[in-house]
Amino acid sequence: MRALRDAVFLSGIAAGGLLLSGCMTRIMDFTVLSTKSVDIPGKRGPRVTGEDVDPIIIFIPAGQPNVKTAVDNALEKGNGDVLLDAVIYNKFWWIPYVYGEAGFVVEGTVLDTRQASKQSQNVAAAGQARGGASAGSGSWAPAQKAPPQDSATPALSSYAPSSATPTVQAGPDAPKLLDVSHPGPLSLRQAEAELLP
Repeated sequence: MRALRDAVFLSGIAAGGLLLSGCMTRIMDFTVLSTKSVDIPGKRGPRVTGEDVDPIIIFIPAGQPNVKTAVDNALEKGNGDVLLDAVIYNKFWWIPYVYGEAGFVVEGTVLDTRQASKQSQNVAAAGQARGGASAGSGSWAPAQKAPPQDSATPALSSYAPSSATPTVQAGPDAPKLLDVSHPGPLSLRQAEAELLP
């Protein structure tokens, strides 16, 4: 009788352990993800479908489907690098103890942003060849090295323009302008020293 009680007790612990166990699976990592309508420049292609489906033989899955593979398949079909208005479906069907399939289907409008990126790089290169940054390029780069500053004084700016900013020649009576081509962040004291006589 005692052996039966011990067997029931151990079975109960094993069943409780199974009920409390869980698992986590990485489904996909996103480079761009939004649920809002976004206007992204690039060449729009057709609406495409990509899928990653694995068979279920008897009742055993023969693989683990991956959303990333389904997205990559859709992007390859449309020769692009972004899917717009994308929808992800979970696909599953099974004839018990015979055969089935489980996987993911991704559908979306393919977009090639590489072409738009090349065009903007060509415009920027043409502007630099003429002797300066192209208008509207908006290229800002982090400052090279910050000058030492007092820890009690917050920095005013942590970014400097990537190309030299033209200086303005002012007369002795004109108000003093802050030199924005400064190589790094300015502390409040440094800005006051430049602006005040």
